[in-house]
Amino acid sequence: MRNWRFIKALGYAVEGVSYAIRTQPNMRFHVFAAVVVLIIGGVLLRTPVEWALIILAIGFVWVTELLNTSIEAMVDLLSPEIRERAKVAKDVAAGAVLVASMVAVGVGGVVFGARLGGVFEFVVERTRGF
Repeated sequence: MRNWRFIKALGYAVEGVSYAIRTQPNMRFHVFAAVVVLIIGGVLLRTPVEWALIILAIGFVWVTELLNTSIEAMVDLLSPEIRERAKVAKDVAAGAVLVASMVAVGVGGVVFGARLGGVFEFVVERTRGF
């Protein structure tokens, strides 16, 4: 019986993520960006720590985007007409996504920058004689 409840709950969670991807342009952008970052990571990343940082950054952005979608839906349900407090709730939730995205870009810059710096040095060394 417990397994059935877990499977149902998992299904609801998948429905929630699917809803956000289908209906939220920003979530679709985050999915696209994650795929691009993971492909680049497949070429550049070497250590488990690098992968962990990138996966955590992607997850952080996705979680905040999902929470933002949930908050927006709840605010729209409770306050269909525009009210200042409803606007504040939605703006703050969107701000959380912005901060998470900025953190993810920073993490990506540090992780990939370290790898790309090595690639740049390699290219300079190999082309020095030309």
